[in-house]
Amino acid sequence: MRQQEVTALSTGDTALAYMADDILMMPPNEPAVVGIPAARAWFGGILRQFRASVAYPSTQVVFAGDLAVEQYVGTLTLTPLAGGQPTTEMFKGLHVYRRDAAGVWKLVQDIWNTDTAPTPGR
Repeated sequence: MRQQEVTALSTGDTALAYMADDILMMPPNEPAVVGIPAARAWFGGILRQFRASVAYPSTQVVFAGDLAVEQYVGTLTLTPLAGGQPTTEMFKGLHVYRRDAAGVWKLVQDIWNTDTAPTPGR
């Protein structure tokens, strides 16, 4: 599941097949993103401006029936498509997965925050 997210971000794939239709994303310093169409628009906005690379060096998953919760620590590197230096940010968060009727695990909630303070005025 996590590898599908890593691949999607690095290739610019906004199909988001690893997400449930009712996905709820809670990015830092932004309103919640609800549903696949909104998630596609959110990721599309980023991927039109940056080449993204994400890594999860630390994760821990707990399973409870058809739900799983993953606590993670990650790094996100964004390289501006218009040129300029890449920036890398450390973040941490929770992924919540649900197994659907076909037995496929889908991401249903994603909440994360960064280790740096928000930019003033934002």
